[in-house]
Amino acid sequence: HIIDWQKAETVIEAGNYSMVNGMRVISLQTAVDEGLLHLAPEPRSPHGVDVAPNGNYITVSGKLDPKVTVYGMDRIKAAIENEDYEGRDAYGVPILRFDSVVAGQVEVGAGPLHTQYDGDGYGYTSLFLESAVAKWSLGTPYHEGDAAFQLVDKVPVHYNIGHLATAHGDTMKPRGKYLVALNKWSLDRLTNVGPLHPQNFQLADLDGEKLDVLADMPSGPGELPAP
Repeated sequence: HIIDWQKAETVIEAGNYSMVNGMRVISLQTAVDEGLLHLAPEPRSPHGVDVAPNGNYITVSGKLDPKVTVYGMDRIKAAIENEDYEGRDAYGVPILRFDSVVAGQVEVGAGPLHTQYDGDGYGYTSLFLESAVAKWSLGTPYHEGDAAFQLVDKVPVHYNIGHLATAHGDTMKPRGKYLVALNKWSLDRLTNVGPLHPQNFQLADLDGEKLDVLADMPSGPGELPAP
């Protein structure tokens, strides 16, 4: 779903909404009539949807597709302006043409889930089925031509990674040289002290082209550290 929230603000300001349980609600028909909402096709069983730091790209992973699909923000805006549709859904919401909005695809491996980014134009995608992290290149302004949207490296992690985090990654200006793989299981990596295997954090070094796992750390239930 692609929502033009700035245009939605003008619709609210014009009073074109209804009150539902004390909230201002724009109806689906109004969203269609005013061009607030568009759809874009995605790969099979989409999971993570992650915006690159410069705002130029949106990465979507398909759990049943070995590729990450990278949408260009400029391509999405152009397709909307040109009404480059491949049809409409049952409610009349326009569906943008897949080939018009996709900037590139990268075959990263089995079971891609989430993507984080560094400040040098690379994405890092967790591969749940393959138990690995893939490093791949973004396009303009970071990489051009054959260097764009290419798999750069892949490192095994143990096991069944879900989320991952680069240092200061969820920001327009990410910095730091480390990545944390938040793996759902440790299995034979760490001592089993009860009926459940501990989960496993792994620290990876992002300095240079190759990924390198530096350390393992057991954790309790959940993919995220306790506060």
